[in-house]
Amino acid sequence: MNEQKTMNKANEWPARRRLLFPYLIFAILAAVSLFGALRIDGRLFFGDDLNFHLGRIEGLAQSLGQGDWLPKINYFITGGMGYATGIFYPDFFLYPAALLRIGGLSLVQSYSLYLYLVSLATFVIAYQSFLQLRPTQRTGACLFAVVYGLSTYRLTDVLYRAALGEVLAFMVFPLILVGGYQVVCGDQNRWFWLTAGMTGLFYGHLLSTLIACLFLALFCLRNVGNLIRAPRRLWSLAKAAGCTLLLTMAGWAPMVEQLVYQKLRVAEEPIFYLSHTAESLEEYWAGAVSNLRYNNLGIWVFVVLVVSLMLYWRLDTFNRQLAELGTVFLFLATNLFPHHLFDGTFFNVLQFPWRYFLLVSLCFSWVVADGLLKLFSKPMYRRSFFLVLSLWLLGSSLQMQLQMRASDTRLVPYESFEQMSGEYETGSGREFLPAGMESWMTPTTLISEPEGAAAVSQMSRENNIFSLSYETSEPVRLIFPVLLYKGYTVSGTGMYSKVRNAGTYKGTSMHGFAEVEVNGRGELTLWYQGTWIQKISLGISLLTGIGLLVWWRKADFEERLQ
Repeated sequence: MNEQKTMNKANEWPARRRLLFPYLIFAILAAVSLFGALRIDGRLFFGDDLNFHLGRIEGLAQSLGQGDWLPKINYFITGGMGYATGIFYPDFFLYPAALLRIGGLSLVQSYSLYLYLVSLATFVIAYQSFLQLRPTQRTGACLFAVVYGLSTYRLTDVLYRAALGEVLAFMVFPLILVGGYQVVCGDQNRWFWLTAGMTGLFYGHLLSTLIACLFLALFCLRNVGNLIRAPRRLWSLAKAAGCTLLLTMAGWAPMVEQLVYQKLRVAEEPIFYLSHTAESLEEYWAGAVSNLRYNNLGIWVFVVLVVSLMLYWRLDTFNRQLAELGTVFLFLATNLFPHHLFDGTFFNVLQFPWRYFLLVSLCFSWVVADGLLKLFSKPMYRRSFFLVLSLWLLGSSLQMQLQMRASDTRLVPYESFEQMSGEYETGSGREFLPAGMESWMTPTTLISEPEGAAAVSQMSRENNIFSLSYETSEPVRLIFPVLLYKGYTVSGTGMYSKVRNAGTYKGTSMHGFAEVEVNGRGELTLWYQGTWIQKISLGISLLTGIGLLVWWRKADFEERLQ
């Protein structure tokens, strides 16, 4: 009996090694594709959005260290005045980086290791997503993970732009592709994959959620016959959408609340117009050839696009549709599309039409692994195709990193990031500052009007809590050095008003700062307490998540029994 068990274990080991081998390859590729650029002689390539996202991580780490586990206001960004990144840029996926920072790593080390973990997760999620639709095609799953994980635009987001939101969007988009296919064309009972993908996308990068909705709308339109013939698919789509809304309520409800409470810069004139930022197909091709540009799609995409169209009728229906959608979104990214017709619409929140390159990369990565790979009749040809394409993309990644190492003007010593003050790290557009805000206070300043009319003493600040004593013979406005968002509250003794917008000071605009009017003698404490909508929406999202998890485990158990 013992000999039989020993033989079974011996036979199982080779099979387990084959199953684990792809993950080992993913771990190596994730490292090779990143660390040549992240570790350059003690210097880091200064990506376009790098400072902003480092500020988000540092602010979250500081809040966690102070016991605030769900911070809505980031007091590192703006140098202490508080920017509502926790509301408008969900921090859900940033917790691993913040915990690494708390654990003793430097800010750059935390960021670098975090990027590696996200990249590794991207490979793994792509691999497992492919197997959800093609469970017997492990070679195709490996190829999809490698091509998608090493796709040029994804690495441009990671290394050149430091566009962390889009990097996270890349991580979860395969779930949306698989979930959308299951609902519209496959097993509609697996709609929860679409919910998982859309929820993860919302908490990773809000702008990409709009892109995903556009993708799903076009995919449903392309397969409208399936939806008409099987109305149950529409019900599955509705369930996926409803559960996604409930799971993301903790994010979108506080956003809506703040936008209703006061006008923010994002509600003013658009900062970018798609009609202005769109470029020609020739410019995108030139960027791909140079292999070092903020919107570098990669030569491989253009090659695969041409090959896919040439072999269009040899592809199956799903891959033909993805080739079509990839081509459509590449067209939408160019100035051939009349973007000026949409200048007055909400589409301008996307800022740059080449954000569609995320979908272009996704579609053609799948076509390569599921469509073109199957056209090779012999396993030897498939392996050769796999190897050549993988080496091409890996070589492209290494070339990109070598060019970045030569960009001396954008290489910044690690020590510079450790000395960040965060005062101006609000992102390029400062979209979520109060609209019309012109002044910029020193984060330690308290000003009063009339000036000198109030005797303020024992003023202190601990984290986000301001405390002081006051004495005045007339009403006096105290303007605190914090940006005003709904959720600030005040308590104390004496006569004092609620927290409100400062408006003006000595005839100049102080619009956007928190103000409290006091009279007489007393003590005052001001802090960010949050709102009931924030608390209720969080509770609804948590209960929905727990309920879905229990339902999914129960359904999975019953399926295994059957």
